[in-house]
Amino acid sequence: LGSEVGMPARHHVFLERSDGGCFLLSTVPTRPFVVVVQVDVQSGQLRRVEPLVHTPCTSIPEAVEALRAGGRFVRDVSFPALVGYASFGSEGFLCIATKVANFLTLPGGARAFTIDESEWLRIRLAQPAVHTRKDLDLLASYFLDGLHFYSDDTDITRC
Repeated sequence: LGSEVGMPARHHVFLERSDGGCFLLSTVPTRPFVVVVQVDVQSGQLRRVEPLVHTPCTSIPEAVEALRAGGRFVRDVSFPALVGYASFGSEGFLCIATKVANFLTLPGGARAFTIDESEWLRIRLAQPAVHTRKDLDLLASYFLDGLHFYSDDTDITRC
């Protein structure tokens, strides 16, 4: 989960519960707790859930257990990088990197990664979203695999 040598320090999990609740759990190296974002299935908007329970969860398994109280999980997807999100009509689309590789170690130890494989996760929404088809087409046409680079540690656009 990011502790492997050469792997990103961030880790993400997408969960969908049987009651329709959809959550994105993320570990961030600069925070001592798990960041929880809920997909509002009524509007398609993303909103941060703070705090998840009385005290913030310090690990993804702890956050999963806290969310399990709302129902069983029908989908559970782990991935190293979140690329983007868009909603169109009655669906939300979460673009994730399913496989990344350490591309370069920068001066000072910061690491840059390349996205080797990506995937779109579909999320059912109760209400039509306000984005246009053009927004979705533009996002979906962006080719990521083997071409997109990112860093958890530094702004690589300034290197």
